[in-house]
Amino acid sequence: MKAPENAVAVIFAHDEASWMGRVLEPLARAKREGLFSDILVVDDGSSDGTGQLARDHGATVLRHEKRSGKGAGFITAAKKAEKMGADIMFMTDADMTNLDYEKTYHFITKIMGQGDIGMVRSRYDQPSAFPGVMHECELEISGFRALRMADRDGNRVVERLLGEKLFTEGLGTSDYSLEPVLEAWVPEDKKRQVTGLGLESRTYGGVKGFLSVDADIRKTIGWVDAHRQEIDRARGDIWYPRHGQLMELPAVENGKKRIRN
Repeated sequence: MKAPENAVAVIFAHDEASWMGRVLEPLARAKREGLFSDILVVDDGSSDGTGQLARDHGATVLRHEKRSGKGAGFITAAKKAEKMGADIMFMTDADMTNLDYEKTYHFITKIMGQGDIGMVRSRYDQPSAFPGVMHECELEISGFRALRMADRDGNRVVERLLGEKLFTEGLGTSDYSLEPVLEAWVPEDKKRQVTGLGLESRTYGGVKGFLSVDADIRKTIGWVDAHRQEIDRARGDIWYPRHGQLMELPAVENGKKRIRN
């Protein structure tokens, strides 16, 4: 198939060689089918062969020599995707346990060719810190999402986001800053939820892992709340660049003067 837009898949990974194959295989098929132009794996300081596993599946590896967090991973991947002229970034963590081609196709086609949609995301279940108890990941912090890089008018929204000091500052607030920051910078009317996928991921890694991730996320959410007004002002200029600008009317139309209001 020929995809209506240039979409790239991005996987954020740190020491995920034992898990990432479950994600790479369906994405590699999606690339063969023409759904994605490339798979970018941000190898965030791994020491277990994560990068080589990605290359074995035909992915392009973007390596951080030391662990830098998902916010830094997003910047690295977004800059590469911009150079590739991508219209959409599909993003996932490396530890989804039941991702397949059909789920991937169903998800990405909810944004592909839909120029007015800026971001889509899905909930997923994962084992909680407590044995036998499943936890549903909140939509606002879901690591399974796709972001529009260019709108139908050719406005490179992600390129403009990367140029915003406040945006990159937010990405640096914690290791798990990415999702809360994207939620804050994409307008509500441009967000959509994709349902019915039945996605699952692995556990956080016990009580300690759960509490560590949760603390990072809450730290970034607190930072976002403290800068909400500034973000809202800057966000409008990025997603609605023509709003607030007066259109210059021609002085003459069909041989007659146009009366300006």
